[in-house]
Amino acid sequence: MGALVGPKHINRAIRRALTLSGWSGRVLIHPVSRMTITAKKHEAGLCLQTGNVSRGYADLLKLQSIYSEKRIAYGFLILLMHDYAKSIGSNLATYERFSRELAVFSNAITIPLVVVGIE
Repeated sequence: MGALVGPKHINRAIRRALTLSGWSGRVLIHPVSRMTITAKKHEAGLCLQTGNVSRGYADLLKLQSIYSEKRIAYGFLILLMHDYAKSIGSNLATYERFSRELAVFSNAITIPLVVVGIE
């Protein structure tokens, strides 16, 4: 394995790849706020979270909000895998934790969601 790459570098590289694959780039959630999701393509919304664990839940709420408004039909949430996150920082959002805790919100979160882990 090569040198470890930090969260900001990973985020930039994935955003660049998404744009090249036809994803929209940032999508504003509401005109009053500056909150965005990472990208949208057709009926899919996507959030890429390589930062603090609390931001993963904010991303989930943002996706749920625009799903409820019928702006998307399903969502993707991309997170770091635990071992990789642990090697590059502390208290980062991880696929394993998020996947495990998602069931807690099953009564409130109705968006069809694919959670993806990367390393």
